[in-house]
Amino acid sequence: MVDDSGGVTELHIFQQRFIPFSIFCLTQLKTLSIISSKFDIPPEISRLSSTLKQLTILNLPKPQKTLPAELLMLHNLTMLNLSNCGIEIVSDAIANLTRLRILNLKGNKLFGSLPSAIKQLRALKILDISGNSLINSLDVLNGSTSLRELRAADCGVDHLPLFLPCLSTLDMSGNKLTSLVGIETPAIPGWYTCTGEKYMLSTPGMLHSSNLTEFDFSNNKLMTVPEEIYGLQYLRKINLKNNQINIQEREWIIGRFRGNYNPELAIII
Repeated sequence: MVDDSGGVTELHIFQQRFIPFSIFCLTQLKTLSIISSKFDIPPEISRLSSTLKQLTILNLPKPQKTLPAELLMLHNLTMLNLSNCGIEIVSDAIANLTRLRILNLKGNKLFGSLPSAIKQLRALKILDISGNSLINSLDVLNGSTSLRELRAADCGVDHLPLFLPCLSTLDMSGNKLTSLVGIETPAIPGWYTCTGEKYMLSTPGMLHSSNLTEFDFSNNKLMTVPEEIYGLQYLRKINLKNNQINIQEREWIIGRFRGNYNPELAIII
């Protein structure tokens, strides 16, 4: 894609064996995608740091294990997608990407606790770490007031992160949750800004968000849900399919939600 002056602003490289080094001279390039290609990411990519805002690198045949240092010098990035690249470690230097709003690390090999450096991404709105089956804790996200969408499906997490007051979408399907303890955890008192509005939070934490619209807790080990969920007036979809909820509890949950008279609410259970 080119702009009105003829400068290349968007480029997609698909299934290539070599990368043309001339792309690192594209002074107007804002969006770059490298998909299913067989070359290593060269250090020259840092030359694009002044203009590049969106970078997608998918399905690299050679596992990266850690984020290439050159990518962490692209300080104007607002979106970084590194799905299926074999990444095991996220360097603390990711905190240098201060403008990053969307981070997708889906289908990698991250393990243990989510890297602490991610909490330092103050502008981060959307985080997808789905398919990292060895991740067992998201506690580093506790208290994040920027995060709007969290997708952590098919990991190994057995408890929820605490106090995400601005969250609107939460996908925790395919984990090891036995309860939703923490979803009603009392908030830390203070002023917070969500969707441009500033308001005081005192109680309760995650459930206080006026934007909270979608939960997916399917394929876990839940037997029930906490009472606080029934009071979410803006909830539009909740998925509880394939848990350990018995028939009586299932009917009770459905009845409670229907009692809220919300015709737009979709319940999957």
